[in-house]
Amino acid sequence: MKRRKWVNGFLVFALIAALVMILIREIVEKENKPIEILLSDNWEFSRKGDSNRYPASVPSVVHLDLMDNGLIPEPFYGSNEDSLQWIGQKNWIYQNRFELDSSVLKKNHINLQFDGLDTWAKVFLNDSLILLANNMFLEWEIDVKDLLKAKSNQLRIEFPPVEYLIDSLQKNYPTPLPDDRGFVRKAPYHFGWDWGPRFLTAGIWRPVRLLAWDKARIDDLQIFQDYVSKDSAHLDARLSIESSVFSVASLKLNIKGDAAGEFKKSFNLMPGENIVRLSFDIIEPELWWPNGMGEQNLYEFDAKLYLDEEVLQDEKTVVSGLRNVELVSKPDSIGRSFYFKVNGIPLFIKGANYIPQENFLPRVGRMDYEQIVRMAADANMNMLRVWGGGVYEEALFYDYCDLHGILVWQDFMFACNMYPGDYSFLENVEREARQNVLRLRNHPCIALWCGNNEVDEGWKNWGWQKQLGFSNEDSIRLDQAYHDIFDSILPSVVKRFDPGSDYWPSSPLYGWGHPESMTHGDSHYWGVWWGGEPFETYEEKVGRFMSECGFQAFPDPKTLDSVLPEDQQFLYSPMLKTHQKHPRGFELIDAYMQRDFPLTDDFEYYGYVSQLLQAYGISKAIHAQRRSKPWCMGVLFWQLNDCWPVVSWSCIDYYHRPKALYHQARRAYQKVLISFEDKTDSLNVFVVSDSLEDMQAVLKLNLIDFEGNTLWDSRKEIGIPANSNGIYYSMGPDTVMKDEQTDNAVLLVTLETEEKIISRNLHYFVKPKELDLSGAGIGIRSGWNGKGYDLELSSDVLVKGLYLHLDLDGKFSDNYFDLVPGRDRNIVFRTDERIEHFAEQIKVRSLNDLLVEGDKQALVSRDP
Repeated sequence: MKRRKWVNGFLVFALIAALVMILIREIVEKENKPIEILLSDNWEFSRKGDSNRYPASVPSVVHLDLMDNGLIPEPFYGSNEDSLQWIGQKNWIYQNRFELDSSVLKKNHINLQFDGLDTWAKVFLNDSLILLANNMFLEWEIDVKDLLKAKSNQLRIEFPPVEYLIDSLQKNYPTPLPDDRGFVRKAPYHFGWDWGPRFLTAGIWRPVRLLAWDKARIDDLQIFQDYVSKDSAHLDARLSIESSVFSVASLKLNIKGDAAGEFKKSFNLMPGENIVRLSFDIIEPELWWPNGMGEQNLYEFDAKLYLDEEVLQDEKTVVSGLRNVELVSKPDSIGRSFYFKVNGIPLFIKGANYIPQENFLPRVGRMDYEQIVRMAADANMNMLRVWGGGVYEEALFYDYCDLHGILVWQDFMFACNMYPGDYSFLENVEREARQNVLRLRNHPCIALWCGNNEVDEGWKNWGWQKQLGFSNEDSIRLDQAYHDIFDSILPSVVKRFDPGSDYWPSSPLYGWGHPESMTHGDSHYWGVWWGGEPFETYEEKVGRFMSECGFQAFPDPKTLDSVLPEDQQFLYSPMLKTHQKHPRGFELIDAYMQRDFPLTDDFEYYGYVSQLLQAYGISKAIHAQRRSKPWCMGVLFWQLNDCWPVVSWSCIDYYHRPKALYHQARRAYQKVLISFEDKTDSLNVFVVSDSLEDMQAVLKLNLIDFEGNTLWDSRKEIGIPANSNGIYYSMGPDTVMKDEQTDNAVLLVTLETEEKIISRNLHYFVKPKELDLSGAGIGIRSGWNGKGYDLELSSDVLVKGLYLHLDLDGKFSDNYFDLVPGRDRNIVFRTDERIEHFAEQIKVRSLNDLLVEGDKQALVSRDP
């Protein structure tokens, strides 16, 4: 009995001792690990020379802080942009007071970190000048240990007006630039663009923090993918570790996911930067695939750094996906190819150009990023191009692209301008590129680094030298700066810090006025819109990869309501003109509308028809390019989104309300597409498949009149190879119909299996304005499904361009579609609210309203 009591007592003692050791270890680890303190509270701002101080937010910019304090109105409303330009011409001061406890102050190192300062800034800590910032795209870190105290620390930041600094830099540089904004590293679109306002922001636009640490910390962790296949992945964890001591250290790398495991390495730390590599393999990895090709499998890699007999010093986690993305651009029999291979498979790119979602960037939140990327994925897109006149986006944007399978073509932030070539500017560019490549390189969505947008094209084709009267010496100087930046610095940074990724120097390779733009590399085709060419030109001008093409349309009516008072809601009103930044925008919309659609003076109907017009034109481009696969291997239309409420090229407006183009793009980007090629002597029915599997299906063709009567039909069993494109039916012009039927008939083609309809499309034989449409009565049945309403729509006659809208918030799964008589359409309205008499609250609009017999609108030209 005594022995048993002794044993039990010993076990209790041992357990208590073990728990004490664990507790001591946790206390030691907590004391050793870095401490991060966000400095987001207690900020004030003022205009320099003004004694009045006001509460400020961080992150923020001065326009938002002025608005939050009731000092200015909403900048986007009406023509407020014009009256608020003074803000960018003033000096602004932000300051903050904070205290620190002993656990922070006793750390060996305390660094002040700024994730982003917009743009030029003088930073003072306790009256000592610690930083002169000069780049909006840079992160800044300063050792401030010796300047800090326990009480009443003061951080003060002065933001001088960027225009004043531009003037100073321009005067000291021997050659003018096409646009003076090129002298500063600030988001180019802040100075205004042909879709965006001019608001020269200033402020602490990204978070600021203190980081306190002792002996060592992990600065960076890259999971370099040396080799990836479905059988195995050979990976290399590359860590940058900053140390202030000599020490024996160990690294533990834990992998979470289907290949869970742990890898270890011991090594010696030296004071300064230490590069540590740990190689490992994953057998039969779960690969990451773009949207439409497979699953977006992600792995979590957690690195832990230990010193002094296994005391945890720091840890860092990276989430990444395993994939192989390659740009194939090689000389061929046509010219020069341009296409992407993912995990060894050629991929037809379907997507759009992305611009910043705001002029005042801190207003963009997590939900905005999640929603815009999800909407792109829902529209069957697999790539977004982050355009070079904006910003390197927040990590959240790339996180959601990783989750939804959206590849990212990442421009460096240079657009439509030339740049200085002096040492300080080039050094600034190199640092900017290095930081952002390091920050983004672990994201599996990153498919390409591109040097600039339209800089090479502008230099060679836009007449800058003549317009600005450049001497030969001026031209040589700017040309050398171009090569230093885009042919030396940027590709060198990518090769060194992200060697698994490709670099493309400038988009496009050739300007749209050159024949080579259709045969070599990527193309921006602006003969339609800028050149005034008809939409049918898209069917002739098909390049190897269309990285820009576009057309404008009005935003959603509710979006215009948010910025225009009722008395300004008419065509070409002064305030509406504020929200149209293209000098010929209204003129071009009018001209194209007269060609293809009914022209109306009704403000709401005009905006509605402009959306149909935009969708009609850009869908022609998408279809032509998909039919040309593999000659053409991608289309990124201009543009996905807006930075404010505006008449623009976007398919999603500022409030994330989809335009007609969004829905049409979703249909045109579906995995299996039926497309029509209308030749003089034939109508060809294409089936374009991006599926990775062969399939058997039935192609059904039905010619029906606008009352639903079948005039002709046919069917054909076909086999469709994987990742293919071909003509599966061809007919002469008189095969199925008479000339008098062309304005009152539509060809409905479906591709079906026993289980479902894979694809469907409609072909009309005349332009929309020439259709013989009737007044339509639309039946709507609805039922609550727990997440919104299921809708069944029907009509006895063809309804062209049916637009459904409500005064309530929510989104239709489809909209701006054609309703075929005798074939009901089922869609969903997503909302969290149950709505009484829901179906009765739906409002409808269609081209039938404008084209009913005897009430057709006069097609007149006018000068806006």
